[in-house]
Amino acid sequence: MDKDKRYEDAVEMFQDAHPNQSIRIKCKEALGFCYIHMDWLDAAITTLKEGIDAYQGPQDDDLPKDMRYLLVDALEKNARKLKSVDNAREALEVASSLLQIDIRYRDIRERVNGLNALIKELQEVSNTTA
Repeated sequence: MDKDKRYEDAVEMFQDAHPNQSIRIKCKEALGFCYIHMDWLDAAITTLKEGIDAYQGPQDDDLPKDMRYLLVDALEKNARKLKSVDNAREALEVASSLLQIDIRYRDIRERVNGLNALIKELQEVSNTTA
């Protein structure tokens, strides 16, 4: 079975489980992960934002941090794909909020630095084509 088919099967499973209130937010995270790996970035961004907005627990728990980190991934990939400074800025905003919650979370410091560099790069490309 190929990788894309496995992600599609997982999406179906998480969508079926989604109405279950007790696991809804975790399903949003898992759906976002699958959508990113299927390169369905708009769906990933929307789904992860919904999960973050619906989360009711402490913001320093792992689940909202994990969803924010995945959202940074989706926004950064979309920024690179579309050469979008706006998406890169949004990714930086989300990464910065995560850094403020937990500076030790994964590689968030490096991600913030990388996003700053990406914004600069995209702005330079935009200026040379304008």
